Amino acid sequence: MTNDKPRTSSRRMLVRLDILEQAKVLKNLGVPVEAIKRSLNVDMSGLTFSNLLHYYSSPLINHPKNNSLNPEWLDSEGAEIQVPPDNFKYRGRFPGGEWVKVAE
Repeated sequence: MTNDKPRTSSRRMLVRLDILEQAKVLKNLGVPVEAIKRSLNVDMSGLTFSNLLHYYSSPLINHPKNNSLNPEWLDSEGAEIQVPPDNFKYRGRFPGGEWVKVAE
């Protein structure tokens, strides 16, 4: 069952797609996730980064129609790790939901 209300309890962190692509290549070469985090300067927990990397590698989740990993607010040239602006909330359970813009 999907909850249609935007979740507001915590700020979700996302990693730029170019960083995830580099991490995917390194992981496919057998590099451990913690070493990948260090080499790419990703400052988040290993579990969170590992989950994002797993989602990025999944063809169902990383589908162009799913904006979970690549919402419009994610700056492709900004910081490696970004949080959504106050006017965006995530609706549903990550990564199967969607980013929605809320009234300011």
